[in-house]
Amino acid sequence: MSQKPIPTKKSFEKDETALALSKMMARPDFMEIPDSYKAQVLGITEKELEQYMTDPNFLRWAVKQMQDLMLANLPEVMQTVVAQAKGGSVKHQKLLLEFTKVLGKQEEEVRSPNIIIVNNIPNPDEFRARNEVVDI
Repeated sequence: MSQKPIPTKKSFEKDETALALSKMMARPDFMEIPDSYKAQVLGITEKELEQYMTDPNFLRWAVKQMQDLMLANLPEVMQTVVAQAKGGSVKHQKLLLEFTKVLGKQEEEVRSPNIIIVNNIPNPDEFRARNEVVDI
């Protein structure tokens, strides 16, 4: 019997087209860009672009890449939050205080609902009290 090789997932780390496509996907206007233009910029055919965009492994990998790319915007976002908080936005003030852990999120009190358990199993102690149980 000949053994079939174990299928391996393609790594996109060394794929320059995949890297360029993930950077392009991080753009806010990505969905408005025509596929023909995307393919032309990447130097691939529209069919190859479609293969990337329908590959679940690529999409999972691209999301991780996009998260890393979005982290580069974090300082700018934080400066915006600070500016809005200084401008009087209560929502931004609360967000900033929670982020800096000056104001902790308060745990909401969790109340258990009233639980009523109904069963049809007779209580043996009640039978003894009524003398309905006969000991043999």
